[in-house]
Amino acid sequence: MDMIRNAPGYVQWNIPLYNDDVFWVIPRSHRRPNTTEEHQHLLTQPQKPISGGIPVELKAVDGAVYSHIILH
Repeated sequence: MDMIRNAPGYVQWNIPLYNDDVFWVIPRSHRRPNTTEEHQHLLTQPQKPISGGIPVELKAVDGAVYSHIILH
């Protein structure tokens, strides 16, 4: 809710220097904190696709800019 009221506190950039097919997004996850399941998956299986994720193929020097809320 803070991000909706006050805008993102920061943004992240992903600009590959070579073709990259390992960037994944979870639709609408930018509008909420990570779920417990997502947090656990990122801690224990960071190299495996996450449920609900969609791969995004980025070519060299394409860019993805996104906001994200991290649940601490």
